[in-house]
Amino acid sequence: MFSWALGLWSGFTILAGFVNGYSMFYGLRMMLGISESPFFTSGIKITHRWFPSNERGLPTAIINTGSQIANAVSPPILTILLLTLGWRGMFIAIGLAGIPILLVWLKLYRNPTPAEEVQIHGEAEAAEAQQANQPKASWGSLFKHKTTWFMILGNSSIMFTIWVYLTWLPSYLERSLGFSLMKTGWVASIPFFAGIMGVLVGGVISDRLIRRGTNTITARKIPIVCGAALATCFVAPIPFVHDTTLCIATLSLGYFCS
Repeated sequence: MFSWALGLWSGFTILAGFVNGYSMFYGLRMMLGISESPFFTSGIKITHRWFPSNERGLPTAIINTGSQIANAVSPPILTILLLTLGWRGMFIAIGLAGIPILLVWLKLYRNPTPAEEVQIHGEAEAAEAQQANQPKASWGSLFKHKTTWFMILGNSSIMFTIWVYLTWLPSYLERSLGFSLMKTGWVASIPFFAGIMGVLVGGVISDRLIRRGTNTITARKIPIVCGAALATCFVAPIPFVHDTTLCIATLSLGYFCS
């Protein structure tokens, strides 16, 4: 699943560098979104296979950190590629960068052996996991479960937040705060570096709560609910903040919590 996702999103990104019309470009961006969507679900499955339930918070956070690192380093990198290669060259270069990652993934990743699963999960949970891996449900039947709809709603909400930062922040820095295009690329990465730390802190807090005896569901909810509430408190005043340093700090704290 992850190999197909990585290969397709690289291909759609490369094709975006060759389009000549808005409709085709928009369609390719939609296909990019569809093809990259298995990233987190594949990551969750990996942590489920390789880690016991009381140790999955930090590994999941590390996987999630990958996208945050990309968000942090992409504004300056994309700005440099845009100014040196043009927008077409930028898309082609980024798409080609996914190919070696795909080859490394195909070469190095494997599922744990049955003996390793027993060592990781214990015999009862490993047997249950092996049984759960057998195909039982069709894709369509998943939409009969409330869990599926709540996962879609939750993921759509957090993706909306992330994409506000990705799409609105650069133009806000350039038009409202007066940064040059090159400087915007560097300053726009600051909130995402804060996000890297926020993801890791959330995973550590969650696992630590479990080790102290907190119910697993509660331990997962605390960082999510508190983070969302604090993110709102930090982001809401931004339209009324006119000091550049304070504005960047507020944006960074908001994304850290988010």
